[in-house]
Amino acid sequence: MVRRQLLLKGQAYLNDLVAEAAGDDRIIFHGAIPHGETIALYRQAAVTVLPSVWNEPSPLPAYEAAACGLPIVATRSGGIPEIVEHGRTGILVTRGDAKELARAISQVIDDPALAHRMGETGRQQMLQRFTWEASSRRLADLIESVSRASHNQERSSKSPANYSSRIS
Repeated sequence: MVRRQLLLKGQAYLNDLVAEAAGDDRIIFHGAIPHGETIALYRQAAVTVLPSVWNEPSPLPAYEAAACGLPIVATRSGGIPEIVEHGRTGILVTRGDAKELARAISQVIDDPALAHRMGETGRQQMLQRFTWEASSRRLADLIESVSRASHNQERSSKSPANYSSRIS
């Protein structure tokens, strides 16, 4: 039997979900979760599902789940595809397509090897791209490249060839 735990950050859908799942003891509603307890819950999960209905720029649960080694099933919207690579770290589905979402969840749950591979790839991606060290390195590289470009532009505008072309 698959036990489903729904972790809800807010109350938006809670009442409808509770009514629909009434009597199903496989489903546990958690409501708001203290931040200190989230890692333990991620470690118990088989998959993280982010069925966003709007263009979320950068959903924190996607980063958290990937860092914990979980595959992610999410909607292809907003900044989610920058975090979840379809087929590599999770599965992206069309926003609003509940059947496609259900198939993707089942695909991951029914194939533990696929889930493990996606989860591990996502974790490695987090370590390579989203740690403080990686982020600060990218920022330093960006600042350096802007500085070089600015310096090169300044030098070229002061060259003698540019003075004669401005005089003409």
